Amino acid sequence: MTLDSLDIKQMKLLLTLLEERSITRVATKLSVSQQAVSEQLKKLRQAFDDKLFVRAKNGVVPTPFADELGTVLKTVITQLEGVGEPAVFKPELAERSYVIAASEYAQLVILSDFAQALHQHCPRMQLVIKSLCEDSIESALTQGQIDLAIGEDHQLPPILAKRKLLSDAYVCVARKRKDSTEVQRRQHLVLTRTQSHLDHMVSQWENSLDLNHYTTLSVPSYALAPTFINAYNAVALMPSRLLDNKEFEILPTRQQPPYFDIVAAWHSRATQDPLHRWLIDNLSEVCANKRHPLPQSA
Repeated sequence: MTLDSLDIKQMKLLLTLLEERSITRVATKLSVSQQAVSEQLKKLRQAFDDKLFVRAKNGVVPTPFADELGTVLKTVITQLEGVGEPAVFKPELAERSYVIAASEYAQLVILSDFAQALHQHCPRMQLVIKSLCEDSIESALTQGQIDLAIGEDHQLPPILAKRKLLSDAYVCVARKRKDSTEVQRRQHLVLTRTQSHLDHMVSQWENSLDLNHYTTLSVPSYALAPTFINAYNAVALMPSRLLDNKEFEILPTRQQPPYFDIVAAWHSRATQDPLHRWLIDNLSEVCANKRHPLPQSA
C-alpha cells in the first residue's frame, strides 16, 4: 500500500491511534467496534509491512514508521479538510494580474473609477484593460486569456454568467445653437455606432430632427465625436452618460430614446473564486454610485 491508496477513514484511524494509543478509546471516539479497529489495523500492517503499533502496558505505542507516517497524514488531512472551507480574501495581499476586456463605453464611463478603487484596496494587483472583441469573448474567457468582459448586454454571449452594472440611453446631441435657425443649417449627421440593431431608431430620429439635407459621417469612437460635432456643426447619436461637455445640448425628439444595459460577464468556473467575487461586488458598487437620470422623449 502507498500513501496515495489510503482512504480518509484509514488516515483518521491511524491519526486517532497515534493520539489515543488505545484501541478501546479509538473505537469509542470513532463510534465503531474494537474488532473493526483491529481489522483495519491488521490490513494496514500487511500493506505497509510494518507493525505500526505494538502492545504496551496501558494500550499501544507507535513504531518509528508509524510516527513518520502520522506526520505526513496530519498535513494531508489538514489540506483536505480546508478544501471545502471558503477562502478568506484579503484584498491588500492580492498580487495577481486581472484582465478585463471592455467596450469603449465601459472604458470611458466605468473603468477609470474602478481602477482607482482597485488600486486603493489592492495596491499589489495589476489591472490589464483590453478592447472588447465580440467575436472571441467566449473563447478568451474559456482559455483564461481574459478574466472579465464588460459591454452592452447584446454584445456578450448568453451562455456566460452576467451581472447588470448600469443602464443608459442614446440621445441626439449637437453644439449649442446660437440662434433658433441654426439647427436648419446643420449639414452633417455624425453616427458613432456599430450596432445594426440601432439603425431603425436612427432613421426615425433623423426624420424627427426636421433637417433640410445632410451627409452622413461615421466615426469609430465616441471620444472622437465632440471634435467632429464642433468641426462640422453636426448632430450625433451618443450615450447620455458621455455628455459632460457644456458646449453641447441634447436635441428633443418625438421618439423614445433607445435604452441599453451595460453588464459584466465571466466564465461560470470563476463564480466561486473569492477574488472574482470581491472584484464584481466592488465593480457593482462603483457603478451604483454613478447616479444618472435617463433621458425621456420630448
